[in-house]
Amino acid sequence: MADAIGNVVKVPGTSGASEVKPAEILYSYAKFTQKGVTLASGQGLLAGGTLLGRVTATKKYVAYADGASDGSEVCKGVLRQPVDTSNGDAAGNIVISGILRRSKLVGLNAAAVADLNGREDADNDIFSF
Repeated sequence: MADAIGNVVKVPGTSGASEVKPAEILYSYAKFTQKGVTLASGQGLLAGGTLLGRVTATKKYVAYADGASDGSEVCKGVLRQPVDTSNGDAAGNIVISGILRRSKLVGLNAAAVADLNGREDADNDIFSF
């Protein structure tokens, strides 16, 4: 598991001294797929586990908003680690398939589950898509 002692992911572009533990949103690495995206500025600090939608006009990702009409009403994935968008657009990784800890997800609702073709197991704290 990601929580085991010694399991660390090296930060790209740094020396071996800088290491970061994997995000806690992952329940398992099975079927895990992520991709890099651009997060739109002005959203402040987005927590790891935030559901994301993509604004059609700008092609940038923002926090999922079920009632919106700009494209962000369709959930596209889950932010893997916290990202600060206060100082402009920021790069981040979103999980587009995998097995996650349900309790760590921000903004999860029935529409998002349907958008992601996901499955929930509340008893075991699992969300898979």
